[in-house]
Amino acid sequence: MTTYNVNFESIPWDASTPGVRFKVRKQGGSQLRLVEFFREFVEPDWCLRGHIGYVLEGELEIDFNGQVI
Repeated sequence: MTTYNVNFESIPWDASTPGVRFKVRKQGGSQLRLVEFFREFVEPDWCLRGHIGYVLEGELEIDFNGQVI
């Protein structure tokens, strides 16, 4: 198994959407993001591809068509 170490400290934050900021590490056709969401973040049109995520700190609530999970 290959181990990777991403130095997110060296990557600048991007905040192109209100309520979220992220750092991106791209390699080949893949990318890894460190994302911070804030209460004001709203995404009405999520993409349909699958995503994998981990909550490292705090809690995450997602509203799927009025059902909060």
